[in-house]
Amino acid sequence: MHGPSGSTADVTAYLDSGAAFSVFEATAAVALGFDLARGRTKSAIAGDGGILRCTILPVHFEVGDHKVLAEVGFSSDLKVGFNILGLSGFFDRFREIVFQHRRKRVLLKA
Repeated sequence: MHGPSGSTADVTAYLDSGAAFSVFEATAAVALGFDLARGRTKSAIAGDGGILRCTILPVHFEVGDHKVLAEVGFSSDLKVGFNILGLSGFFDRFREIVFQHRRKRVLLKA
């Protein structure tokens, strides 16, 4: 993941086809130098029924050989213990995403 001043960090996230959009821990944004006050706010209902308040910011990141520019929500309310790549901002960037469960691989086709 790339910060606004060119800083980078390796960030782990899970693919979640049930998530409407991508959400990362707010600490990732702060560590990369994003100003959360500059983003727009959005609320969503989390999988546990709670309200997830997010700050949406454009983010450049790489997954394998693929470079992605997407809007990502950053939230202090994300309590699942991992970051999430969802439909808007990740899945919609690829023509096809193939889960090979037995091989523990995901193929991304642009």
